[in-house]
Amino acid sequence: MIAISRKVDRWGELSMTVQDDVASFNEEFADGLARSDADRVSSLYTEDAVFLSQGAPPIRGRDEIRELFLRMPSSSEPITFDSREILEDGDLVVDIGTLLVGGVGFGKYVIVHRRQADGSLKIAVDVPLGDN
Repeated sequence: MIAISRKVDRWGELSMTVQDDVASFNEEFADGLARSDADRVSSLYTEDAVFLSQGAPPIRGRDEIRELFLRMPSSSEPITFDSREILEDGDLVVDIGTLLVGGVGFGKYVIVHRRQADGSLKIAVDVPLGDN
């Protein structure tokens, strides 16, 4: 599994690289978190997504994930994502990186995206890992 460098869309135009797709997605996700917008954040997950966190049972489905984000306390510092490795195979894109809070490493993450029919990415599996 390796990231492709460039793709051509159905109109023959060069599309964004997978790295650009993930960076754009991560910015959208971070902006939703900064605004404490659970609807916006949860809309970035597939309907059947799974959220796995340490010491807790799996959270399954977009609606349950939305409830998780509704309960999540807002952060006074911006939460961002530093992708370290991006892998693509078929309609799956894996983003492995570092979670940053206020620009400081706070944990790691593995996110499995599923590319949608329109070419957009949605999270199918989300695994945040704290550094504690």
